Amino acid sequence: GTIDNWRWPVMIDAIRLLDGSDSWTHEDRAALVTWLTEYSLWLRDSELGPRAGLMWNNHGTFLDAQRASIALYAGDTETAKQILERSWHVRIDHGIEADGRQLYELDRTRSYAYSLFNLRAYYNLAALGRTAGLDLWYQTADDGSSLLGATEYLAPYGDPANRWPYQDITFDPARLMPVMRWAYAAYGDDRWLESARSIPDYEATAARWPTHPVDIYHIF
Repeated sequence: GTIDNWRWPVMIDAIRLLDGSDSWTHEDRAALVTWLTEYSLWLRDSELGPRAGLMWNNHGTFLDAQRASIALYAGDTETAKQILERSWHVRIDHGIEADGRQLYELDRTRSYAYSLFNLRAYYNLAALGRTAGLDLWYQTADDGSSLLGATEYLAPYGDPANRWPYQDITFDPARLMPVMRWAYAAYGDDRWLESARSIPDYEATAARWPTHPVDIYHIF
């Protein structure tokens, strides 16, 4: 069930905006740090928590993002860095092929949706890494796998002329939009905006997606 908390890195990032408010006291912040730290330790040390970490797909990726974001919020940059360095090898290097495919998402019945979902988890790791002093956005493994490669692999499939070669029973090109927005924010490459604009009914879709809180986080 830890995957249900996949938005927590975004939530924790938003909570930082409350610092300095008279309505958010030092006691409030300290209590939240204590609670989140206990949860993170449960993920690491309990009987059930580590099982999510053994999963190779998005469940494991988002678990790492949760733990790293909690460590950073608690001021433990060294622990966050250790989590992210290990996650690079276990999630990114191991989970992305040299051609950009994410094999552990491709055997799902919604392989396109889950590939994009897991890429969002990877982006969370990279955004957290920037805070911890790691550049995961451009890091490349010995076999050539990288976040940039995974992005390039998925980018063409907003265009209906490009047929997704794997099973996806709920295929929706619009799922690409928030990922391409974040890719543009991270890499500053106009190609990703062009990929988003290849989505059918782009204007209508674009008007709908900005209300999504995760997209706001992606933009910033």
